[in-house]
Amino acid sequence: KRLTHLRFLGEVYNYEHIDSSVIFETLYLTLSYGHGTSEQEVLDPPEDFFRVRMVIILLENVDTILIEVLQALMDRGSSSSHLHHHHIVPERQGSV
Repeated sequence: KRLTHLRFLGEVYNYEHIDSSVIFETLYLTLSYGHGTSEQEVLDPPEDFFRVRMVIILLENVDTILIEVLQALMDRGSSSSHLHHHHIVPERQGSV
């Protein structure tokens, strides 16, 4: 059911009914939920990859528009990018 909701969210973004900030916030919350708490091992066992599947499903369903937004934000420079707030900064190929 959660994966279906993420597919739907990606499609809603593709039809431009929501802003890219919703996608970034969803990715951030998906990856950070429960980390740094005493229940971390229960919520996210090391052998469970459900969060990774959730992120992949969402990214597979967003159109190339989001990729263009990411590239434009990276090209403007790190100080003006709101991606650093969410710690979602994809590495460019070829950089170390």
